[in-house]
Amino acid sequence: MLLPLTGPASLIGERSEQAARLALEQLPKDLSERLSIIFEDTEMKPASGFRAVQKLLTVSSIVGLAGFGSETVGASADFIERKKIPGIFVTPDRKPIVEKKYLFRHWVDGDDMRGVITPELKRLGLSRISLIFSEIPAMAEFADNFTTHSSESGLKIVYSTNVLPSDLDFRTAVATMLKSKPDAIFFFLLPPQISVFMKQLRSIDSKIPVFTYINTENSKEILAANGSLEGVTYAGPKFEDKFVKLFSERFSEYPEFASGNIFDIINIYAQALDQGACTAEEFRAKISTIENFTGALGTYGIVESNDFRFPVRLKQIKGGKFEFLHKERGRYLSFKEEQEQRGRYLSFGK
Repeated sequence: MLLPLTGPASLIGERSEQAARLALEQLPKDLSERLSIIFEDTEMKPASGFRAVQKLLTVSSIVGLAGFGSETVGASADFIERKKIPGIFVTPDRKPIVEKKYLFRHWVDGDDMRGVITPELKRLGLSRISLIFSEIPAMAEFADNFTTHSSESGLKIVYSTNVLPSDLDFRTAVATMLKSKPDAIFFFLLPPQISVFMKQLRSIDSKIPVFTYINTENSKEILAANGSLEGVTYAGPKFEDKFVKLFSERFSEYPEFASGNIFDIINIYAQALDQGACTAEEFRAKISTIENFTGALGTYGIVESNDFRFPVRLKQIKGGKFEFLHKERGRYLSFKEEQEQRGRYLSFGK
């Protein structure tokens, strides 16, 4: 299990490790005794992630990899493929898994998140968007996806800027963003930039609507923002109530970003083990044909591009908590129905 256990994304690593251990605890005894997890720190750096992968693959009993971060996958994808070891990764970057047989992506897809937020922008009459993103693969891909499809959604990007991951002074960027007279602000940033950006934005404009994606679901950033994240609307997965209850009771914390993915990944490997998989090739074969898997993120499956796709919902930060913005309308399509109609899940019914 490859996680950023230290560095700026350490909270993601901590929650993900907790989710992995919780998943193992919840398995039937006969399965939990046959499945073990070895954790390695990637520091959210390509070189560290690659070294961690190399270290894990020296263990002869390893039949699968899992983890978080575009940096690790980008640096290690070809190496993992050559080793013929299946790997399921929480990463927004699809490029490393393209035409790969052994790599799988377990992520809230940018198309799905955009497909949830765009109708909300239209409902609110917001069309002029000012955007800022951090220069790391995940955030750049989010920004590119949103920008590329903005015009077809009736939106206009009136200003877009990128910042270094180390940048924490956004005052000039904020002033320029607001000068473009947007109806709403979009940001694609990672901690600690999220809270710093929002405090600097709210010191100038306390009311402009702000939108983003799942990366904002971070309790430390909520505290650091000192109320400035209140009302921010974002797209993210629908955590099942059972998972939230299990996690909260076990750790006295909300599960947050990526933890549901990691919980499900452990259970995906456990399901393959329960179905008779023993070798790395047998695990890969089982993973590649999953349909109607039910876990922390709902009921979902895998599409031909080695992507797991699952339901997406709108959320909003209210009172320092992450809440669904609207009650569910309609129903989710089953995996089979959605495959037949569009090849991916609808965010919610019309």
